[in-house]
Amino acid sequence: MRYLFDSHCHLDDSAFDADRDAVIAELADKMAGILWCGTDLASSAMALSHAKKHGFIRCACGFYPHQTDGLSGHETELEAMLNNKECRAVGEIGLDYHYEGISPEAQKRALALQLEMAKKHDLPVILHERDALCDMLDILKAHKVQNGVIHCFSGSKETAKQYLDMGLHISFTGLLTFKSARLAPEAAAYVPKDRIMIETDSPYMTPVPFRGERNTPARVALVAARLGEIWNMDAEEAAYITYQNAIRFFKLENEV
Repeated sequence: MRYLFDSHCHLDDSAFDADRDAVIAELADKMAGILWCGTDLASSAMALSHAKKHGFIRCACGFYPHQTDGLSGHETELEAMLNNKECRAVGEIGLDYHYEGISPEAQKRALALQLEMAKKHDLPVILHERDALCDMLDILKAHKVQNGVIHCFSGSKETAKQYLDMGLHISFTGLLTFKSARLAPEAAAYVPKDRIMIETDSPYMTPVPFRGERNTPARVALVAARLGEIWNMDAEEAAYITYQNAIRFFKLENEV
């Protein structure tokens, strides 16, 4: 498909260490664009470096909830990354209370700081939330966040509505293709077509029929196909709609 845009991937992951350059070269022929998300200082720097080399790649720089202990003392370095034209968002940032590690209070402080950075640099935010919905909504409302996307959405249409009412976008992964998925397809049918994006979250969330394998941005085509089924349209049209949404969201008109 000509208009494939993966709005969230992690090509810095060790799963790509053996063949990262080859994967990127192959993507250049298949993808209209990808948004490579950082999760800490090193991964953000790698994403930015590759975005400077490849015209179809743009990046987001930020600290993932469980990496936010690395933010302290590196705020200036992160802000320097945000000043680059190839950096189109602050992310992946958010709250994740599912696993033990960084305390909720520390996560909330780091999220608030990065939301303020995003506002200062006029950048959207890419948001991760797991088992922390109430705190996430409270912080987003307190900071009056409207320019953001909830990535890897797996919740109900009622939860989606709370985010949509704030002005946010919703992004879906290969989860849409899982037989066990119930809430996400219902939410995808509910979200307005101009507020939805698709992603792989690669190397994770590999769609059917490749579950168990390493995911790559090219497999966002399978997410587009499933979304097309939900929307009663062909995959190409669904891909084009989500491509246009990503272009507007990341302000990439005439760039990819």
